[in-house]
Amino acid sequence: MQQRERMYRFILLITVCLLFGGKVACAQSETQARNIITRTLQLVQHPGGVKLRFHAKALGLYSYAGEIIYKGNKSVTYTSDKTIWNDGYTAWVLNKKNNSVTILKPENNQSNRIGDQLNLVKDCQLELEAMGDFWKITMKPKKKKGFFSKGEVLISKKNYQPIQLRLKYLQVWITIRFLQFNTGEYPESLFIFDPQKYPNTKIIDKRKK
Repeated sequence: MQQRERMYRFILLITVCLLFGGKVACAQSETQARNIITRTLQLVQHPGGVKLRFHAKALGLYSYAGEIIYKGNKSVTYTSDKTIWNDGYTAWVLNKKNNSVTILKPENNQSNRIGDQLNLVKDCQLELEAMGDFWKITMKPKKKKGFFSKGEVLISKKNYQPIQLRLKYLQVWITIRFLQFNTGEYPESLFIFDPQKYPNTKIIDKRKK
């Protein structure tokens, strides 16, 4: 269970980092790839928020599917066994199996440490390849000390929406398929846990007093 939870948080972290982070810095020869990435980032950084439905798998053995709504540094994530609210200051993790909510501070919540991780991924060498209706962009971090050694992203030529993200972590390839992509105007209340809707839920507060 702990290994599954670590893998879940890792996949969630890299998804948010790479899709909702800063612009990718590239050499001049990579201008076309940079421009494509920039247009995709403009979509996923819609000020009103973005909804993504995704399916992630690793090694063909571990997989999970869910939906994330992201707005600035706020997010809410829905999977079959958890719901995670994050308002940028506090995270609430609802475990549906034992009907409990764990409250965390940002420094104790991996999905919240996006800024620190961005420095590891924003400076990449990019390679661009046309593949039918898609662009394939291969990302190789210039710094060896990072949480992935190689990445590949498929982007639609029609609307610049992300289609698939593959990341090599150590010797393991993690694949994330984006099944649905929508922009919207999502209210701030969406990213905050409402205890009135879960009156019989056990609250576990792990924030430091």
